[in-house]
Amino acid sequence: MTSIPTLLPLDYYDLPFCAPQGGHKLDKQNLGENLAGDRIQTSPYYLQMKTDMYCEQLCVSNLGRSRTNKLAKAIQKYYHNNWLVDYLPAASKVEDEFTVTTRYLGGFPIGYMSQDPRNGTQNQAFVFNHVNIEIMYHAVDLEMDKYRVVRATVEPFSIPHGFKELDHHLEGGNSNNYMTNDMQSVLPKLVNITNPIESCKRLQVHTNFYMRSVGQLAEGHVLFTYDVIWIENQDLYWSSRWDVYLNMDNFVPDMVHWLSLANSVVVCVMLLGILVVALVCCLRKERNQYNSLETDEECSEYVEQHGWIAIRGDVFRPPSFLPSVFAVICGTGAQLMCTASLIVTFSAFGFMSSARSGHFIMGTLVTFAIMGAVGGYVSARLCKTFKSASRWRAATLTAFGFPGLSFGVFFLINMIERAHKSTKAVSLWTLLTLILLWFCVEVPLVFLGAFVGYKCDPIEFPFEPVGDEARRLPPRRPWYNRVLIFLARAILFDIIPFAAFYVELFFILGSAW
Repeated sequence: MTSIPTLLPLDYYDLPFCAPQGGHKLDKQNLGENLAGDRIQTSPYYLQMKTDMYCEQLCVSNLGRSRTNKLAKAIQKYYHNNWLVDYLPAASKVEDEFTVTTRYLGGFPIGYMSQDPRNGTQNQAFVFNHVNIEIMYHAVDLEMDKYRVVRATVEPFSIPHGFKELDHHLEGGNSNNYMTNDMQSVLPKLVNITNPIESCKRLQVHTNFYMRSVGQLAEGHVLFTYDVIWIENQDLYWSSRWDVYLNMDNFVPDMVHWLSLANSVVVCVMLLGILVVALVCCLRKERNQYNSLETDEECSEYVEQHGWIAIRGDVFRPPSFLPSVFAVICGTGAQLMCTASLIVTFSAFGFMSSARSGHFIMGTLVTFAIMGAVGGYVSARLCKTFKSASRWRAATLTAFGFPGLSFGVFFLINMIERAHKSTKAVSLWTLLTLILLWFCVEVPLVFLGAFVGYKCDPIEFPFEPVGDEARRLPPRRPWYNRVLIFLARAILFDIIPFAAFYVELFFILGSAW
């Protein structure tokens, strides 16, 4: 269960919900699912293919006192259930007098806060003790009597079921002995409902919004029930059942403003072309003239007439302070860039999909570890170009710097989540798996790439970089002036262009994916 205000997932069975007989079982999970905090567990809900079910009794649970029980506190924190049907996330349907809203992300709430109409008490917690499970299916082509689930929707209701004991067993899960009649397969009755709504009277009518009256308070003994509705959808195929989740239910329109986007691209390309042509013509001519000079006097006279040549050596000047750190940053950036490019490429060709739970995270980690060879190569090549004496120190920082910082932050957050007993906290075995992937795959590849990079020749620049003694540099500004200039540059030249680029790229990928 997840909550946006708290950001700390909870175990479904930590709250007094109905559990399957014999206890719930945890599904086998891969590394990506463990890191994402996904805990797939069995449920007590019984579904039979193409068999509608009406007001089936699941169990009677004692929720405890109002406002002090765990379920009421979870409702106050807006926790949501996240169910899977055939490993397909269940959408949430919310209905009122005028509209019906379906959301495909975030699950459905376990209850709501409202005023109790019976006594006027404010901020009472009401539990959703009834759900309509709506399953869409599609017949398998060329195969008889075989069907596939293509969509699942859950609509929760809060219904104050009054009931009397049927036998001495009041609390507990359902039984595995299912009764069959002429119309449907039903679970055995646990209690006698004293105030049944139409769907609980075996009238073959499903629960809807207009059958409810007041809600069920999240306290005391509560009866949990559910309906199952099967709908055949001949237009929705198995191969496209994930589309509505990937495009967020058409949140991004299929056709974006292509005309204005094309106009902006054309203008940018034209301006860039004009600038490149002007620079190339000017610089090539002056560079050829400068290279044709033979004596130092002629060179000095030419430099005085063309002041921009005096700073030509500063373009590729190596950092004066810790050049190996700059090489490490460049190597880590190249490693991240290659990882992102490969992940996007694999996703575009269908090798990685959200339908495979956890594979995206696991593929990203493995790709980043393999791309450690690129990071080591780039950092080593730059260190050799900068003539840095601490070459292998740069390779060590590349192997342990960014991964160590990321693992440290992850470990700290994991300890906080474990202190709050959140299901997002990973186990010790998962941490050991990450450490083994780091030390046994990423670190050796970084040093292998660094070895290859040191064997290569240094990078050759068009102009030979010069040191600080070759040209007198202007004095440094006070620190507060540098901070103000840095903030101004970050806002004008970094944040604003990045925001515009991000918005445009979001619409483009959302339309073309």
